[in-house]
Amino acid sequence: MKKKLVFFLIGTILFLISLPISTKMVMELIHNQKMNEDYRITNVNEGFPPTESTFNFKDHIVEIKETIKDEESYIVDLSQYFGHKKVKS
Repeated sequence: MKKKLVFFLIGTILFLISLPISTKMVMELIHNQKMNEDYRITNVNEGFPPTESTFNFKDHIVEIKETIKDEESYIVDLSQYFGHKKVKS
């Protein structure tokens, strides 16, 4: 009897812990289904030739503007590790 109670309590605790994560997952699935019903991707910008930034959708003109936010540089500045010494050549 105690063994069943322990398994029940562990299962209940795990279920309650997983609720916040599972509700987000369900909401995302519902959102994705609604978006797939309403929209269809017809053109993906691969860089060249550029995709047009203005198009019509359900009697509306949609204009796309791109904004680069906090572009990260993948070049490592080694001076922070080795100081500002210049190497003589």
